[in-house]
Parts: sequence; C-alpha cells; structure tokens
Amino acid sequence: MRGALVLLLLAAPAAAQGTPEVEEVRLEGVTAVDPALLRAALETRATRCRSPLLAPACVLGLGEARALLDTATVRRDEARIDSLYAIHGFPQARTRASVEARAGGAVVVRFAVREGPPLVVSSLEVRGLDALPRPVGLPPLPLRVGEPYSLPLLEASQRVLARAAAEQGYAFARVEVGGEVAPDQRGAGVVLQLVPGPRATFGPTVVRAGAPLRERDVRRRLAYRVGDPFRPDALERTAEQLRGLPIVQSARLIPRPAATADSVVEVEALVEPGRATAYGLDAVVSASSCVGGTLNLASRYFLGAPREVSISAGGSNLFARALHEFPCTGASDDEFSDPDYFVRTSLREPVGTRGHLLLDAAFERESAPRAYVRRGVRGRIGYTRLRGRGMDALVALAPERSDNEAAAPFFCGFAGACSAEALAPLTGTRTLAPVEVSVGWRSPGPLRLPPGPRLDAGAGVPRWRSSARLSVAGAAAVTGSSPGFGRTMVDASATRLVGARTELVLRGRAGALLGGGDLPPHLRLYGGGPLGVRGVPANLLGPRLLVVREGEEVGCALTPGACEGVRIDPTHVRARAAGGDALAEATAEARFWATSRIQLAAFVDFGAVLSDSPLGSRTETLVTPGLGIGIVTPFAPVRVDVAYNPSPARSYPLLARDPAGNGYIPLGNVLYEPERRFQLQFSVF
Repeated sequence: MRGALVLLLLAAPAAAQGTPEVEEVRLEGVTAVDPALLRAALETRATRCRSPLLAPACVLGLGEARALLDTATVRRDEARIDSLYAIHGFPQARTRASVEARAGGAVVVRFAVREGPPLVVSSLEVRGLDALPRPVGLPPLPLRVGEPYSLPLLEASQRVLARAAAEQGYAFARVEVGGEVAPDQRGAGVVLQLVPGPRATFGPTVVRAGAPLRERDVRRRLAYRVGDPFRPDALERTAEQLRGLPIVQSARLIPRPAATADSVVEVEALVEPGRATAYGLDAVVSASSCVGGTLNLASRYFLGAPREVSISAGGSNLFARALHEFPCTGASDDEFSDPDYFVRTSLREPVGTRGHLLLDAAFERESAPRAYVRRGVRGRIGYTRLRGRGMDALVALAPERSDNEAAAPFFCGFAGACSAEALAPLTGTRTLAPVEVSVGWRSPGPLRLPPGPRLDAGAGVPRWRSSARLSVAGAAAVTGSSPGFGRTMVDASATRLVGARTELVLRGRAGALLGGGDLPPHLRLYGGGPLGVRGVPANLLGPRLLVVREGEEVGCALTPGACEGVRIDPTHVRARAAGGDALAEATAEARFWATSRIQLAAFVDFGAVLSDSPLGSRTETLVTPGLGIGIVTPFAPVRVDVAYNPSPARSYPLLARDPAGNGYIPLGNVLYEPERRFQLQFSVF
C-alpha cells in the first residue's frame, strides 16, 4: 500500500479540545531535491507568525496564523512529494508521513522520504542545428549526461535551443523530444530535434501605454522596424530602452504570430508608467555613514515629455558621537563626527533612442571616515548611452570648487607641509574640473534579484550574474583644473548560484592615481570597511597617519623626531587614512540561505595599497577572514559581518598639533598595533 499515514493517538485532554494544531512540519531524508521547493508545494503548514512586525505579540500567542491538522491534506502531500521527485528524475521515491503528539495537544508532522536511485541521462543528442543558415555550436544545456533526468531541466534545454534558432529569425522554431527511457536500466537516452520552421520578420507593433506616456514616446525607442528579421534581442533592447525612461515603471514586449501570414511576428508593447510626480523620504544606517536621510522630489514627465527634473536634500553621519560603537563603527569624536549635508538638483533628458543628457549641481559637505572632509559646490554635464547587450557608457565634465580644512594632518604627513603657511594654500578652496569616462557591462537578467532562496534556480534563474565597470578621470590646466591628475578604477563581480540556497561571490576592485603630492585627499584611493576589506574600518586599509589626541600624553616630547621608534598606545592617538596611489581589493564569499529571511556567509577579503610620497614608497597587504549574517527585515535587508585582522605592529608617522598654533609637529615614526583584532561591520545588502 502506498505510503500509509501513521497517526498517533492524542491524549484525552487534547482530543477533547478538537482538531490538534500543527506545531512543526519536518522533511527527513531529503538530499536530492531542494527542501525549499518541497515545502513550497506542501499544503500542510505549521502555525506561524502572520508578520515579523507582530513578533512580540506572537511570543504571547497572539497574531499567529494557526494551522490545524488535516489528515486528508497530509495524504495528498505525500503524493505531491513523490510527484516532485519523479519530475526531477527520481521515479522510485516514496514518502511516508507520520504525526507525533506534543505536550499541550500540538503535533509535529514528519514526511520521511526514501529517494531511491535516480533515472539518469545516459545519452544526449541534439539534431537540427546544422539546418540554420549560420552555423551554431551546441550551447550549454541545463540537462547533462550522467545527471538525473529532470523535466524542468529538459524544458529549459528546449528553450535554449529554440532561442538559438530565434536569434537567426526562426521565431516559430520548436524542439521535439525523442529517445528512449529505460527504467530498468535507470537510464534515459534523449534526442532533441530542432525544427526551425519558416524565417520570420517583424510586423506591426501595437502600443498600449498608460497616461501620461504617449504612443510616440514608445515608438521612438523601438529597436526594430516593420520588415526587419525577427530577433529576440531586439525586443530585449527595446524593453531596456523603455525602462531607461524615468517615467516607465515596467515594459513588456509580447510577440505573437500574425493572423495574416505565418512568417510575420506582431508585437504588443505594454508600458506601465510610474507616478509623474514623485517624492520620497529614504533613511540609511551603516558603519561608515552612521544615520542619515534624504528627501527627494522629482517630476518624471517634465514639460510634457519623458524627462526627469529632481531636487533632493539630506544629511548623513548623524548622531555619530553618540553611536560610534554600533552601528557607526566608522565614526570618531573629531571633525569626522560632524554631520554631512547636501542640496542637489539634476536634469535627465532623453537624447535619441538610447542616450541621456545629464545636468547636475550640488552644494554639500561630504566626509569619509578618517580620510577627508570637503565642503563646496560641484556640478556635472555629461552624456550617457546604452550600448546594448548590457553595456553602457558615460562621458562628463565634473567641475567642483571646495575646501579641505580637515586635510592639514594629511598634507603634513604625506607631503611634508606642516607649518600654517605651507598648509594654507593646500587646505583652502581649490578648483578641480576632471573629464570622466566610464564603460560598464552586466550580464543579462535583472539588475538585482530580491533577497531570498532561488527556488527556481535550476531552470528559470541565470546561474551566473556578472558585472564590470572601467572608470577613467583626468584633469589639467586645459580643463580649468588646478592641480592636474589622472585616476583609473576597475570594479568587477561575479555571482554563481549553486542550487536554490547557496551562492558563491567573487568581487574585485583595482585602481591607480597619477599626480603630485599636493592633490586633495579625496582623490586618493581608499579601501577597507563594509564593502571592502572588512577586517579594518572604512578607508583604513594601507598606510596611515597617527595624530595625538587632544590632552593625551604619548611618553615623549612634542619636538620633531622625539618619538622615533616608540611603541604607541592606540587609545592615545587617532588613526588617519593616507590612501594610496594604487589599490587592489578582492573578496571570495560563500552565502547560504538558512531560511527565507536569514542568510549566513563566510568570506576571505584581500587588500593591497601602494603609497608613494616624499616620505618614501610603501606597500601594505592584508588578508582578513570572517563570518556574516544577513537578515531580511520589513524595512530593508541588513548585513552584519565580523572579520579578523591579523596585522602585525607597523611603523607609521606620528603628528601632534603645535601648541603655538603653527600647524603640526612630526614626532617621528612609531610602532602601532591595531586597537581591535575583530572588526564589526554593518551594511544594507
């Protein structure tokens, strides 16, 4: 008899209360199929809290969605599990359910699965690719020889082959499945036959756009014309170009066979606009920027066209003095704890089908913990363009005029300018006008997947998600800048989905800076912090400067060179980031979704910074391992990491304020050991 349900008799008091409540549902013996996929298919559920917001009430037994035992549903769930196993290549899997009584009348429902041997793909043959006009190599297929004969993977393989034919204009290509399944031999010989059908062309496009969008706003961004050979990527480019408009919330291009011809594809364009006038209040909490918020006001259909004009204002680094332990671990009790602010206005004007003109202006105070503070005005005029297949490009002129009053220790320790007279021209208001060029690429698919396990990872979600960006900036007298410099940065990342719950992440960043010792500190290359090497606070990767805290004694006289070689107490000094002329960072991380809301992670971060100054060249490298946990909250997904810093004691320049008020005094190089070996980082992911 198929998987009989075994029910344990409940105690008399529980029986008197009626149908028992399901306290927990357990899956046992499940290894070949993802448990989350099985749980999503079960009708038998356990009592749970209706919402995380009601967690305090649920602890008291209030606000719960109660689930009662239904033996008929449990029997149906046995069959559902067996069917899912058969679909994924395990036709001999058998499930047996049992119910265990708990104190208080509740029960635990167990589904014990005996998976049995899989039905594997013994051979896989693809026919018909040679019938295409342009030879096509066999693309990687989700279904592979030696792996279970999974119907979702078979269907995904059919879609891959049909897509290859559609890219050459065969919109009506189909893939027929043949072969022979031999259950006795536990093998399946699979034959996939591609039948291209007639070559197709684009026919008329019907536009359905919500107000205030007009039909012509959509038609201007079509990446094809009537009569062009049909290609799926033309539809994808069109959707991408439409989603690039600020007013567009979603865009779908639906191809359909024309009623008048069997080789013509008609398209229905469904475009949903967002709000023409939008406003919002965003809040942020992180280790580097502490607490902050932004008020945004925007018109996305300004003057009767899909252009965006916006104004925003906000602040960050709030409450840094009070919250510097957590989550504001990057804060301090000096000028870096003062609030930041900004007022910004911008215009985004579509140009052609794939480009945008950008105009920005801002007045702001910006700081980076322990690195720099700048205050002034800046602007940008630029042009950005989608290049297709996930590529985009930007060219812009970004002038700014700002001061660097907090940079005096930096210029003393880095450039040797320590007197008030030498510091005045370096820390005062200066003008920069760099030309910026950047090129980016990302793999097809959603820019960012929502947090949580990927239950359809085997068939519907790309296994790889990758992105890269190259940015180059340069300034000289011809651009109106003083001083001149050149700066290059490369960022890249790749994520590999391994099943529904596990993913591997590789991330890297590298940069180089050319220029003299009088460059403002915000142009330097910094690493460390929640998005870099997590074993050190934000920006403190690499060489540092040390500044004696006000009122502290360091055991030596305040005269030049008096502290040379002394081992310093970290609590008596403030560490300042010196940045570098060259930077490299890399991360390898494994992530696992323990539940739909909790992600566990283990990582190793690597960083190296080269600093070349009048004081000499110096390179520092660091490897920090660590563990992390991500939690999807009702407000935002947050991430907390703990990393270990194995750095030895290193020699850094020590500076002290001149009691006479004449700048800073270089006390010599001292030995400095990290104040904390374990670094806590907090961020939003």
